[in-house]
Amino acid sequence: MKLVIYTQYTENYGDSDQPYWKNKGGSTYVVENLTQPQVTKIKEQGLPTLTALIEYANSFSTESIIGHSVVPDSTSICEEWESPIKLAWTNNRWTATHVTKNDEFGFLRKEIDRKIETWDMMMNGERENYNCTYVLRDGRIGKGSDVASMLEEA
Repeated sequence: MKLVIYTQYTENYGDSDQPYWKNKGGSTYVVENLTQPQVTKIKEQGLPTLTALIEYANSFSTESIIGHSVVPDSTSICEEWESPIKLAWTNNRWTATHVTKNDEFGFLRKEIDRKIETWDMMMNGERENYNCTYVLRDGRIGKGSDVASMLEEA
């Protein structure tokens, strides 16, 4: 079984005195390989910790959980152009991994195959230990500004 969490992201197009909030999409989070005791705990207690880690609100933007469900592992959880954020309990903290494939729906330079982002989740949507890696179609792997020079070499 897996837990699927859907969020709504909004941005303020106004200011703090006259806010103008617009929905701008959202994210899909997934926690895979749940045990039956974990499923039971979610059904009984909800998602207090993950809610505190995912949701945030400030004068510029918000992210709020709009729904969650526990589904069989084989269940499709998002459209093919979307890439869910995988959450895992690792080293006594929640970590996130987001793999953006640069396929027919991609927006990255054509030389890039995928972008892999990882981070430790903190309260109110904050992140620690953020890491971004790019995998090029020729198999080379680079981080941040290294990728620009790698692409110039190609």
